[in-house]
Amino acid sequence: MEFGVSIFFTDYSITPAELAVAMEERGFDSVWAAEHSHIPVPRRTRADSELGKRYYDVMDPFVTLTTAACATKRLKVATGICLVIQRDTIQTAKLVASLDQVSGGRFLFGIGGGWNQEEIENHGTVFASEVTTKRGLALPSVHSALATTRADARQLEPPARARSATATAGIRTPRAAIPRNTCQPSARWRRTPGAILPLYRSRSAARPTISTS
Repeated sequence: MEFGVSIFFTDYSITPAELAVAMEERGFDSVWAAEHSHIPVPRRTRADSELGKRYYDVMDPFVTLTTAACATKRLKVATGICLVIQRDTIQTAKLVASLDQVSGGRFLFGIGGGWNQEEIENHGTVFASEVTTKRGLALPSVHSALATTRADARQLEPPARARSATATAGIRTPRAAIPRNTCQPSARWRRTPGAILPLYRSRSAARPTISTS
């Protein structure tokens, strides 16, 4: 069994480098960085509950995880979770491939749909169901772009460099993005890309096309 740590990195939290070094020294397997682009005010979603300040101030996970990766040799770095429907597909695929490359193949790509309706809709996405999409089908688009980026990267890698980023798809809860060898309490929501892609395709086919013009 491997143990990891999930954290909201902010300007007042422990720094990514400090935490990563301390975790590696103590034998931890992975560090997971949360993501929220912003928290709209006012909001209808969970309006009856007060979110912690960290939700408003969390830093970009690809920046913090790159810092953590550069400070360590063995520790895996992971998004827990990356809100792919709020991001540009091609740019996200390039970020994933780049971080996996500079970390020496230690990146785990945890993804999900998100829960904050106002945050999602601010990015031009219709919040129509538990799993939403942007410009069509988000997960297969990221998977396809990432596969293309991987293929291009392999042409530049030495033969020994065979591993690439691991993508783990999640729905309903961020815990769905945690890989099977990581200790976590809600394993029933865990899905692999191969298992979840048909669900995304079927829901996308039944949804009206979203105009981005």
